[in-house]
Amino acid sequence: IVVFAKAPVPGLAKTRLAPALGEAGAAALAERMLRHALAQAVAADVGPVELCAAPDASHPALQAAAAAQGVRLTEQGTGDLGLRMHRAFARSLMH
Repeated sequence: IVVFAKAPVPGLAKTRLAPALGEAGAAALAERMLRHALAQAVAADVGPVELCAAPDASHPALQAAAAAQGVRLTEQGTGDLGLRMHRAFARSLMH
């Protein structure tokens, strides 16, 4: 299972919710949703789980979430969503 996520940075994550929650609130929700999604993916126990991060894997919340669930943390890289998904899929075939 590959979970795609943006770093929970105010103004970057869950921007459509920012008018209702504020940028900081939207980022906090993004972090909670990421942790929940990873926990559910791991609990499904259907194979390895990878957290594929944007814009990169350096954000402490991404690193902490991956470490808490024992999942691999990778970067989405550049390009449109289709290209980023294609790379993640191709990488998963190698592992």
